[in-house]
Amino acid sequence: MLAGKLHPNLRADGSKGRTEQVLCGREQCSVRNVNRTLSFAFLAPDLVKAAIDGRLPHGMGVTRFADLPAEWSRQRRILGLAPR
Repeated sequence: MLAGKLHPNLRADGSKGRTEQVLCGREQCSVRNVNRTLSFAFLAPDLVKAAIDGRLPHGMGVTRFADLPAEWSRQRRILGLAPR
């Protein structure tokens, strides 16, 4: 999985630098794609479970989860899934 391959301070060759660019070259994808993939690692557990269980509102797919803030309460509010 791409998210497990990123370390914030080290490049693939062991030197310090822009790890996203190293991953892009190795995975043949864009920096945007790397960052979107990593954002999924910070989803609120209840949102992940709802997606897996098929309990998300109709029309809400994985693309709505990309680029959300890391704070779980803000994720729910942005998606309109805040607890009542």
